[in-house]
Amino acid sequence: MTVIEVLTEIEKLTLTERIALIEETLRLIRRDIAGDIPSKKSADKKMPLAEAAAFLLADYKTDVELTAFTALDAEAFYEAQ
Repeated sequence: MTVIEVLTEIEKLTLTERIALIEETLRLIRRDIAGDIPSKKSADKKMPLAEAAAFLLADYKTDVELTAFTALDAEAFYEAQ
């Protein structure tokens, strides 16, 4: 469901129902912030990143365009002070 679809449905609610919806939404957000329920984004984020890294590993080992800056790895790095 898109944000627009949700807002369209919310417009159909009475004022009392809208307030109840807002209160429940805030309660869920507070629980999420407090860590009582894991954030869906943080839980789902790790697996796709790990899969993407594994998927691209061969490219990073062989594609010169992706590894061009590794030629500088042997050079000493000094920051100007």
